[in-house]
This record gives sequence, structure tokens and C-alpha cells, in this order.
Amino acid sequence: MANLGLKKSLIVLAGARGTGKTIAASSYLPPSRIKEVYYHDGENSANRVRQNLHDQGLDFGYYLNLDERYAKSLPSNNDLLNRISSGKLPWVNSREQNSLIDFWHYIVDDIDKNLIPGKFSVYVHDPVERLESAMVAWVEKEKHATGWSNANPRGGMWTQAYYPLYYNLMEAIWGRGVDVIIFTAHLGNVWEGQGRNTHIVPGKVKVSIKPQLSKHMQLYAWLVSDERNTDKAPAAIIIKERLGKMRINEAEDTWESSPGLPRRVPHFTWDDIQRYVQDGFDQANPSPGEVLSQQESQLIDDTFYSDEQMKLMLMWAKTDLAKIASSNPALLTTSGEVQVNPASLARELSQAGIAPEQIAAQLGKPVVLINKWLSEN
Repeated sequence: MANLGLKKSLIVLAGARGTGKTIAASSYLPPSRIKEVYYHDGENSANRVRQNLHDQGLDFGYYLNLDERYAKSLPSNNDLLNRISSGKLPWVNSREQNSLIDFWHYIVDDIDKNLIPGKFSVYVHDPVERLESAMVAWVEKEKHATGWSNANPRGGMWTQAYYPLYYNLMEAIWGRGVDVIIFTAHLGNVWEGQGRNTHIVPGKVKVSIKPQLSKHMQLYAWLVSDERNTDKAPAAIIIKERLGKMRINEAEDTWESSPGLPRRVPHFTWDDIQRYVQDGFDQANPSPGEVLSQQESQLIDDTFYSDEQMKLMLMWAKTDLAKIASSNPALLTTSGEVQVNPASLARELSQAGIAPEQIAAQLGKPVVLINKWLSEN
């Protein structure tokens, strides 16, 4: 059984329904340590898993089915995905907003009362859509408590209120001895247009979780079905990972780094991940299953960061990249918001002497896409 030895880590497992997110989240620890798992089930996802555990005399150390209490009062996860993806608030009236706020308090109170320090090493929230929406609802109603100013409602809400709330929740969980937080996230539709002209983009999807949390992620995997796996295990597109190794080249007295995982893991279980981390892989000659298909490449090229998300990232990240963008009057509106699409920003930063690799890292895009944008200039 795998033992990645992670400490104070965040793992995000994204994917369409039925791709195995819940099984992956619930099986991070071996059966002998299942009592160390604290499980918040947001839509009754783990009922079959728990039944299988019960059949073998096992259960999570703590399990709470949030859906039993809130299924009738909160919007469904599908509704939340569509509302958020189309740029709308996750509630349609004050009743739903108050229910989401109550949901937030309920989760925090449950963690405070039942996440006993030192007893649990893994916390799972499956899936994360309602949790994120509940935080937004609380922030919207408690602006005075967060210090969030309406002067810059988009960037301010994230930097002053929403992100600190999110991060403090994770810090509180880690602070009670949990090593690994696992969030699962569904895929939502991609929307274009404004007002009555808003519409779903056919054939496009995006992950619901806030991509700005990537700075805390040890692993960000997008699970996909793969018929070649006879045991029904998913494959995984690796969006981000921090499982690589640093080795010493004694002859050159230098450091050599290598990624822990290929861009695509053809058979995703934690044992597979452990084998990659221990044994490595041939980066120069990856196996066919380790290479992204054209369709998979398109999925991760242009659906993770919308223009609005890019604005928030640039205002949030205190890096040289953000400083360059904010110091260039051509990129700013009178309100100080970055008003540029990722391709234009990539070209502007390249002209300022930023390497394509650095631009790719900051924009969350593959280097090949950055080079494509630069060649079109």
C-alpha cells in the first residue's frame, strides 16, 4: 500500500461524475488506517464505499453525510456549477443564501467539536462545490467582519475575504494533526457572453474548485475514464504535482530535479503514484499511456483560467510578474484592474524579458501554448 509521507498537504481530485474520485479519496490510507480518515460527504457520494467498508467490519474514523441535512434547502451541485460557471452568485434568494451560511457554520462547528487533535491524519470533503459557495455566501453577508471593501469587489473579495477564509479553514484542519486534506471537485460547463446572451460553450468543461488554491496543492489530478483499464481504475491528467526529487550530480557538483509524475498517469491508484515517485519514469520516452491525447490537451489548455480568474491571480500573487503587469499603464483600467487576456499578457511579459517558462508557471499554461502565443505576435 502506498505511503507518500505527505505533511500539511492539499490534494485535489477533479473529474466528471463516475470517474472514481470518491474511491480515490477514500482509499488514500490503507485499510489498517481507515480510522484516521475524517470524511465530510457533500452529496452522499461515499454511501457505496461505506457499505463495502461495513461489509468488511471497517468504517471511517468519522463520517458525516451533509446531504442528509441540506439536500432540500441548498441548491444541487449541478445548479451551483452552472450558476458559478455563468458568473452568477450561487444563491437565487435570501433563503438559499442563509442556508449556505448555515451550511458553513455547521461544517466549522463539526470540525471544531469532532476533529480531535492527533486522531485523524486525512480530511476529505467530497465534493467541494457547496463548501466554496457557503464561504462566498458568508463573506457576502459579513463584509464588515472580513475587512473586505466594495471598492474593488472582485479582487477584494478574493484577497481580503474569501481566500483568507479558505486558507484559515485548511490551517485549522492541519493544525489538529491532519497531514493531508483531500478535496474532490466536479466539472462544470463553460459559459460565454453576458446577460441574456450568456450561453454554454459546447464541448467545453472546467473544474469547479478555485484554481488560485494551486499554490497549496501537492497534487492536482483530473481523473478520466480509460477503457484500457480492465479493473475500471481511472487514468489521471496531472495538472500540478510537487512529488519530484532533487538529486546531486556529484561529478558536476550540481542539483538535478525531476518530476514525480508524467503528465498523464495511465492507471491511477495510490500504489501507482507511489511507484512513480519511487522509481521515476522515462521522460524522454514516455509510454503511450503517459502521453496526453489531443482532446485531453485541449481540456487543460483553455478551461482552467478565465479572464476574470487571471485578474484575480495577478492581483493576488505578489511576484515579479504581477509587478510588471501593474506597472504598465497599457494593462490597467482606471480602477487598477488588469485588463488583458492571457495571450496578450504573455506577449507583453515576453517583451519585458520574462522567459516563456516563467510566464507559463505564472499563468498556469503549458510552455508549448505560451510559445504558440509568442510566435503569433
